[in-house]
Amino acid sequence: MAITINGSSNTITGLAAGGLPDGSIQSADLATGVGGKLLQFARVGTTATQDLGTTYTMTDLTDLSISFTPVSASSQLWITGHPYFRITGSTTYYGHCRLRILDGSDVVHEEAHAYRGYAQGGVGTGIVAHTGLVPIFGYITSTGSTSARTIKLQAHNENNSNSALVMGPYQGYGFMSIMEVAA
Repeated sequence: MAITINGSSNTITGLAAGGLPDGSIQSADLATGVGGKLLQFARVGTTATQDLGTTYTMTDLTDLSISFTPVSASSQLWITGHPYFRITGSTTYYGHCRLRILDGSDVVHEEAHAYRGYAQGGVGTGIVAHTGLVPIFGYITSTGSTSARTIKLQAHNENNSNSALVMGPYQGYGFMSIMEVAA
């Protein structure tokens, strides 16, 4: 098919996909001010087991960190974490844990999770509170640079009752993902 240029309707027909020579359209020719495009995506998953039952300070979660280099200094990052935990309490305490997302040494988001379960047996036995994915979400409104950084998940047992807080029991699968979005 021949290429036809119609100046009165501003159309070009007859071009095949990839029909323009390389380098014929420059980035300056494209629309500007259009944000929300996904620039890159990274994820990591793990079945690692990590016992945090007696860990009362923030501790890096095994295999839930990503070395990440932003494409743009003005882009935004959307971070999701879902470590797989078994959280239990005792007859006097609920199961508690605190989760945190770090960008380098900066706290992106931190939150507490408490689960109230059911008594398992009689007095002195534990309370099964939660087994499964524990979600945490955070975002960075501007990466500020294109410097490499490590983004990771941390957790700790929120009470001093030595209640169980175990990541990855029974081969549960935890994961973390990062989406870099154009501003």
